[in-house]
Amino acid sequence: VALEGSTNEPKDLRRCQLDNAIAVFVLCNPHHPDPYLEDSETLQAILAMRSFNATVPIYSICALRDSLFQVTFASEEAKQEEAEDPSDLRVLAGIDEAHLYSGLFPEEVLDEAGNSGETYDTTKRKSRAICMQNVEVALFAENVFCNGLSTLLSNLVFKAIPTTDSRDRPWLIEYKSGAEYHLEIATLPEEFHDRFFSDIAVTLYDHQLVLIAAHLPTDSKWKVARTSTQFSVGMKGLFVTVMEAATLEMALADIAEDLRLLHPRGTRTPPTDFTESIFGRLEEETEEISPILPSDRDSTKRESTETPPQPGGLSGRRSRERSSRLNLRSSGTTGEVSTLRRNVSVEDMEATRVIYRSRSLPAHLRRHIIVCVIGEMSLRNMDYLLQRLWMDRPSHSARCPVVAIHPKFPPDFEERFDKYKGLLFLLNGSSMSIETLKRAQYDTALAIMVMACEDKLDIETADSRAIFTVMTLDHMLGENS
Repeated sequence: VALEGSTNEPKDLRRCQLDNAIAVFVLCNPHHPDPYLEDSETLQAILAMRSFNATVPIYSICALRDSLFQVTFASEEAKQEEAEDPSDLRVLAGIDEAHLYSGLFPEEVLDEAGNSGETYDTTKRKSRAICMQNVEVALFAENVFCNGLSTLLSNLVFKAIPTTDSRDRPWLIEYKSGAEYHLEIATLPEEFHDRFFSDIAVTLYDHQLVLIAAHLPTDSKWKVARTSTQFSVGMKGLFVTVMEAATLEMALADIAEDLRLLHPRGTRTPPTDFTESIFGRLEEETEEISPILPSDRDSTKRESTETPPQPGGLSGRRSRERSSRLNLRSSGTTGEVSTLRRNVSVEDMEATRVIYRSRSLPAHLRRHIIVCVIGEMSLRNMDYLLQRLWMDRPSHSARCPVVAIHPKFPPDFEERFDKYKGLLFLLNGSSMSIETLKRAQYDTALAIMVMACEDKLDIETADSRAIFTVMTLDHMLGENS
């Protein structure tokens, strides 16, 4: 039913029978030329509906991270027993600014350096607010560690049946084939009860089914499907498949019948989680070289003096060099960085400072991340981007250094990001400049990110600057990059 009206008019709220609603969704235009105006109108709509119905859950989307706290506060519902009291329509359930800005999902709390911390209970409140900037920046950061993740998720969320053409190139044929896959939820058959995911993973794959998560009615959220995941009665599965819901249920029934006939239930030892074991071995076997940071200099000197003397000659020199490289390894979170320049000074690494056009980076970097910051809104999202890049991951325990490029960093930027000293380099210059990209050591970087967030002050030029940056990189990196 489509109703023409305004959420600010009580008569229109009565027409849509808001007092009997079980939920309200408030959507916004995340690409509005003026996101502040868009969030203001969203906030007005939420306040009007909350004053009309104090208990209905409100699920909303805001465009800016700056608006998330206000939108969450306004949408908070009253407790049922207090809904009759007009003086206190909204009872907050532990809303805290640190929780709102911690990550894509508010249950996880991060400290200033981006480390995972304690969690807090969000089951007391039903209303939720999602910030599109949080979603975009989180996906943007995850693409560094999983190439094409945002494209994959977009294809999974939107169902599409691409048309093929005989003139399609091989990569396009493969892409169109993958674009047909989407997400479906189905209840797992009872025959799956007490079995492990490792028992049926291959069979599911043969039926064009990939199970990525499982959920019980008693669980608060979905759990990632691992080889050691054991199924239970009533469990639901989240599948990546080309099938529609009805076809998926029939396929699961066929798989259950095959399991009953060919693989009867039996007692077995739970399998070891392959993902955790393989990443654990990689972390143990990987040797990385880190720069000497100010906090490590004293300990490095002590270790160096305790190193026994090596014999002379070439082999002795190599042994001393290897010993010194091993002593350079930091016990902190830095990693995957090569040795520093020989002429670097202590002051260069003691604080996060803007490096101007005439200067080079104070370190030879390897496998670092370059962020081309375009627009003022991108500068405001830098802190959150760094948190996402440096959050704990099983496959990347060490934090990659980040080189941020911007024509003119604000005066307070150095002080704001001083907590990341030794890991963050602020390079003053244009990301469209070949010389600036060379100073950022693009040829040894792990990834190059072009960050152009929408803002009414830069909306007419942000995309063009991002395109020119990509064209410059395309010219410098070559076809096989």
